[in-house]
Amino acid sequence: MLIAMPHLTDPNFLHGVTIICEHQPEGAMGLLINRPMEISIEAILSQMGIPTLTKGLENTPVYYGGPVDTDRGFVLHTGNKRWPGTIEVSSDIKVTSSKDILLDIANATGPQNFLFVLG
Repeated sequence: MLIAMPHLTDPNFLHGVTIICEHQPEGAMGLLINRPMEISIEAILSQMGIPTLTKGLENTPVYYGGPVDTDRGFVLHTGNKRWPGTIEVSSDIKVTSSKDILLDIANATGPQNFLFVLG
């Protein structure tokens, strides 16, 4: 994880906590994990036409994951289940960008611990 230094003035990363999901010679990918937005996962699923059976998603915020690809969603999660596009960040943490994980979250068959981030 990267924690922004107090003197960092870039508004994209000011007071940010970023988890590095992938780092290779071709580039790196990270997600801010401490910026809740004023939209719920249930609202995003509704916009996508996905009905929800899972209780509490109306109170589960979507997080601002960063300034790049803000229309793209990622699910940072725990658990051993894998979906298409799942990347293992550590032995305990994974990130998935597949719509399949959102369907499972909506149907109460997804990971119990997760953050949904845009960008």
